[in-house]
Amino acid sequence: MSSAEMNPAIVVSAYNREQSLLRLLLSLEQAEYPARAVTLIISIDKNENKAVAQAAEDFRWSHGEKRIIQHQQHLGLRGHILTCGDLTKEYGSIILFEDDLFASKYFYSFATNALNFYEEEKQVAGISLYSYDISEIGFNPFAAVNDGNDVYFMQVASSWGQAWTSEQWQGFRIWFQQNPDLNEKEQPPVYLLKWSENSWKKHFIRYLHFTGKYFVFPRFSFSTNFEEPGATASTKGLYQVAIQQGRRDCRLSELEQSHSVYDAYFEMTAACLKKWNQQLNSFDFTTDIYGNHPVGFCKTSYLLTTKEAKNAALSFGLEMFPPVLNVINSVNGDAIKMVKREDVLSEKVPNDLSYYKYKTVSEIIFQDELIECIEQVHAVNSEKVKELHHDYTSRMEGLSEQVRTLHKDYHAQITQLHSEYEVKVKDTVEQALKDYQFKIDHPAFTIITIAKRENIEAALQTARSVQQQDYPRFRHQLILIGNADGVNLSEFASSSFSFQSVHEIGEALCVAEEQLNDAESDFHCWLEAGTVLLPKAMMTVRDIFKRFAEVNWLKGLPAQLGSKGEIIPVTNGIDYRWDKNRFHAGTLAEIGNKISCSGIFWKRHLWQNEGGKFNHNFSHLAEIELFNRMFERDMLHVVLAHLASSGKQTYSPSPAAEAEFATLQKSFPQRSAFQEMVSAASYPFFKRDIPFLRAVHKSRSTYPPLIRFDYQTQSFYLSEY
Repeated sequence: MSSAEMNPAIVVSAYNREQSLLRLLLSLEQAEYPARAVTLIISIDKNENKAVAQAAEDFRWSHGEKRIIQHQQHLGLRGHILTCGDLTKEYGSIILFEDDLFASKYFYSFATNALNFYEEEKQVAGISLYSYDISEIGFNPFAAVNDGNDVYFMQVASSWGQAWTSEQWQGFRIWFQQNPDLNEKEQPPVYLLKWSENSWKKHFIRYLHFTGKYFVFPRFSFSTNFEEPGATASTKGLYQVAIQQGRRDCRLSELEQSHSVYDAYFEMTAACLKKWNQQLNSFDFTTDIYGNHPVGFCKTSYLLTTKEAKNAALSFGLEMFPPVLNVINSVNGDAIKMVKREDVLSEKVPNDLSYYKYKTVSEIIFQDELIECIEQVHAVNSEKVKELHHDYTSRMEGLSEQVRTLHKDYHAQITQLHSEYEVKVKDTVEQALKDYQFKIDHPAFTIITIAKRENIEAALQTARSVQQQDYPRFRHQLILIGNADGVNLSEFASSSFSFQSVHEIGEALCVAEEQLNDAESDFHCWLEAGTVLLPKAMMTVRDIFKRFAEVNWLKGLPAQLGSKGEIIPVTNGIDYRWDKNRFHAGTLAEIGNKISCSGIFWKRHLWQNEGGKFNHNFSHLAEIELFNRMFERDMLHVVLAHLASSGKQTYSPSPAAEAEFATLQKSFPQRSAFQEMVSAASYPFFKRDIPFLRAVHKSRSTYPPLIRFDYQTQSFYLSEY
């Protein structure tokens, strides 16, 4: 495939670090890209830091489409990266960055060329943008041998800027599905056993190790790693490397032709090392110059190692860097030895073997000369230091006088500024008190409407009635179950209205729970699609809740709207006066018509006391199951006023709802047959308001007082009938 054909999408995985994310996004925005559009995908794992999603939304991507994926469940680092990698199936190829990385301006050209070049190479499993100068095993200084090409190959997966084609990623995914568990018996690279369970990278290294595949690494890094605190970071700053700052046409080589090939321990492979030094051809060996390869995991007869050993067949010095150059160039010495496995005396490398690599040259070679020089300089400059000290003291006395003068002047200025600031603070405090009083006078409402795609027009009618309320603090969440294509929401461009489409009812309930648990919300309302909120409804509910502390949830009398918008009463209210006994004795259709569809309002604390969530086992009648719990905790009050009108005549429960209701009924307390008979016989007298006989029915029930309105005093009051 030519470079013009490959157009990888850029994928950024983010979690809870908004500043790190912004730093990475700015480096990506400033990079160079081809003339064609480049897609940017920002995938955000679920977290509590809302600033991350806001940063992603606000970021301007000028090179093509920007797509944001916000996961509704926490995936963890491994699950999140696997999900990001699966985007290769949709886009053909991707370049993946975690949010604590930084990209070179020229990364896209290298990644694209490398993806094209190695697309047909079956032993290549991915492309790295990062180039190591410290190994991840033992933290040894590392530099790949320069064989004249600008890439090297290693059985280490790159996690600090990497690219895959769909075929490369699917190869790993299929293998991982068949080999999900890491254990010592399979003898993986031993250091992987200590890595976090949250790591995806250790499984990709296993895949490379057991399948004989490699990652391609650039000799000059196109990304670097800040490694800020996160899911697996613990060595901040250790893996910072210099990144490519200028354009470069990288020379790529095929794996078979490369003289710079490394295994999972950052050691040059035996096959590659034999290309450099013919002395090694007669040995079946494992390279272990850094001394990190356990002898027990070695499957060859010999080790080329720096560990303590006897009976060396070959030996080399340890003067050149990187250390493998001593073998390539046959440097004399006995630090690196070709020995049989059984002749290794210790798993540890001698403490002083690589000491010179961790100390500055001046501290090792010139230590005595430096001490003598420092003593001479100290003797010569001792008198000068005394003179400077005297001069410094004199100058400080003069400066002290100047400081006293400045202090006096600044004190007068500060006094004036304090007076001006006091006025500003007073104004700010007064405004804050006004804002606080406004919130007390106007508690916030959260209104939830869940609708299916076929009921979208009814739901929009409901939304219009909410938006027309003469009330300053409310939020209406419309949740659509189904595809939102073609839904016109231009008339609802308001911060008080929000819309979200989901695939199924369980997702809708999760969205509703998040909205109802919002800290700003004081009162809640469940509003069916097609139900119209009548004018002044919120003001009425607010006044009732403020007037009666004992009222915790309520509903108004149902009504219908005529052709000219006039209110047509449906009942006088007695038939809608329910207690928990009547709720438990009712059918699903009756409960749906009398309770669910009429617009129920409740205080926030009632929702919190019930756990702050819906029971997803009753997803098709979630609000009815919630009202059952509310009945157990408190009485439902009826307001003899019209708060909402329903656009539908009757509620027809679905088979799924009927099945769930049958399960729910099993938890209802059972009344005796005598109680049911007395209640049924006395209810008509209660409904027709016959004074003596209605008391018989009321004595069997626990109806709360009715909420009535006195037009003479313009206030609400409680009445038994």
